[in-house]
Amino acid sequence: MAETVREQILQAFVLKIGAERCVKLDSDSDLPAKSVWDNGEEASKKAFGVTEVALPLPVEYLAEVDKQTFPTYSAQANAMLGEIIQAATSGDNKLGGLCQSIEYAESEFIYPKDGEQEIEVYVVFNITYQFATGDPFTVA
Repeated sequence: MAETVREQILQAFVLKIGAERCVKLDSDSDLPAKSVWDNGEEASKKAFGVTEVALPLPVEYLAEVDKQTFPTYSAQANAMLGEIIQAATSGDNKLGGLCQSIEYAESEFIYPKDGEQEIEVYVVFNITYQFATGDPFTVA
């Protein structure tokens, strides 16, 4: 069976940022690691025969605390955020014509609690794409 435009976008985005899909990251993971979690999306009619979709893609980025390189947790989290934004939005921002855009939307830092050695950056990217109305397998 053919893959939907959404599935093709997910595969291309995961490859672009060097992540896995729907893998819960924790201290037992091979760090640093990134995981993309796809959930719902919002569609609207763009033009006759074209459905436009806004697909938010949350990315979880987990790394070991690096006190040698970074003076604070904040400095490390900001570097991680910059790295993931650059990976997602630079270069081919249309994933080979599969989407209209990839935009950074929001982020959250999760600092280590006492005794923990991992820092997490949670980032959401909004991907806008279109497909032929009634045919989610065909890019519009």
